[in-house]
Amino acid sequence: MDDALVSIGEFSRMTHLSAKALRLYHREGILVPAVVDATTGYRWYGLDQLAPAQVVRRLRTLDLPLPEIRAVLDAPSSAARGDLLSGHLARKEAELAQARDTVDSLRRLLGGPEPALPVDVRLVEQTTVIAVRATIALDDLGPWWTSSHRLLDEVVVEGLPAAELAVAAHEGPDVDADRVYAALGRYVTERAIGVPGPVRETYLSGPFEDPGVPLVTEIGWPIFATAD
Repeated sequence: MDDALVSIGEFSRMTHLSAKALRLYHREGILVPAVVDATTGYRWYGLDQLAPAQVVRRLRTLDLPLPEIRAVLDAPSSAARGDLLSGHLARKEAELAQARDTVDSLRRLLGGPEPALPVDVRLVEQTTVIAVRATIALDDLGPWWTSSHRLLDEVVVEGLPAAELAVAAHEGPDVDADRVYAALGRYVTERAIGVPGPVRETYLSGPFEDPGVPLVTEIGWPIFATAD
């Protein structure tokens, strides 16, 4: 065998990639051996494949899916590779921020009962709004919400009918919004004043205007127009 080639076992030791992982990357077309013995099927790797293997190992550490790893390795330029990696890193940073928000929310939930939530009952006149409509999975709500703000110039204007609402404000990340929904739902249910209709969210401020501004959302629950 050529001195420039090493066995899969040696290549595994050199790269800290298991033989099982190397076989998977071969099947997926990500890290194809330099030579595959036609009789035994044994894999041999070139020393020039060490650097690509190190790249693959690091990308897997970042949880990059196999198709995206293949796209990075096959990218026509370093700029194209950088764009692909930047997109993935942005998603990972968003996931990390969401995980931190969730941990903070759990600490607050486990820290004791919430103080009473101020609820304001108000009549909202018919309003003209710009709407973005889509059916999405709950896990996609955050990215969809962000991208929708960039699409507002492309959607139509419509009328939002008048309604009487029980309104409470939520300040902070979306992960805690369910607490305000629960408090409003309790308020409306205990008074038997709920009516069919969508709950309205009005964004008073947030990072879409200024990255340093906290997200403040008014949540309005539809109620009887004659409610006290």
